[in-house]
Amino acid sequence: MNTRLFEQNTVSTHDNCWAEFSIDLEFSQTLSSACHKLKVDHPEAVLKEPTKHHVSLLYGYCASESEKLMEIVKRHLTSPLTLKAGEIKRGDVSPVILLAIEHSSELDSLFHDLYENIGNKKHTLINGKYDPHITIAWSDQATLDAIDFTKLSNSLTGREFTLHTVFSLDEDKNGCNIVLDELSVMREAPQKIPLKK
Repeated sequence: MNTRLFEQNTVSTHDNCWAEFSIDLEFSQTLSSACHKLKVDHPEAVLKEPTKHHVSLLYGYCASESEKLMEIVKRHLTSPLTLKAGEIKRGDVSPVILLAIEHSSELDSLFHDLYENIGNKKHTLINGKYDPHITIAWSDQATLDAIDFTKLSNSLTGREFTLHTVFSLDEDKNGCNIVLDELSVMREAPQKIPLKK
């Protein structure tokens, strides 16, 4: 495993940080293709894709806790994490198209360790459960009513994808990240580096 921890280059006392996984490029492109097909099938649809596809862990905690968060991540993950796509569904709170993720004991265990040990977080228990997902697109109610979610789910459910990187970022995109690489067992020394916006 090659684990790189980039130290925080700015320190904030505000509750403006969030932690998320990036997903592999191939699956991200698959999600973009699914969104494009929706636009073709529904020309009037309102669909806004995220800047990058990701799986959220926590948000709203202080930047001073980023290092602690990353240490907890390193206790749980020693290599990239492979997950399976679940069904595509509409959001419970806002008009958004989400891809659910099938249960992963590793991801669930990591989340609950973070949830219990990181203060001031604002995410992500829904009805007492961690509900990991990937946002495919933000939308509106009319678009959601027109979509055949069963048909859309059939194209993606069961597909495997990989989480390679964990980010802990503030609102200026400064922070820490861990790159999990299963090909090496060497650990590099921490480096100070700004994360690109």
